Amino acid sequence: MFLSQGQNLITDREIGIITRLEEPLIVMLGNVLSDEECEELIRLLFKDKMKRSKIGATREVNELRTSSSSFIEESENEIVARVKKGSHLL
Repeated sequence: MFLSQGQNLITDREIGIITRLEEPLIVMLGNVLSDEECEELIRLLFKDKMKRSKIGATREVNELRTSSSSFIEESENEIVARVKKGSHLL
């Protein structure tokens, strides 16, 4: 659970608010994930989930778009579940 304390959000670690823009509301947080958690998520994403992005109503791969993307369901990973569980309190 997240608790607000001034400019920090408290979980199992202090999550600092690095910057905040009011309109549109954009908040950049620091220390949400440890280095080890980041490495685990990167490993999980690149293992077999990264797919070429698709374009248009037909949702087809096209040489005009060269990006790739991936999605992880919260049930697939404890880190994702923890972040999603607390994100509504931000």
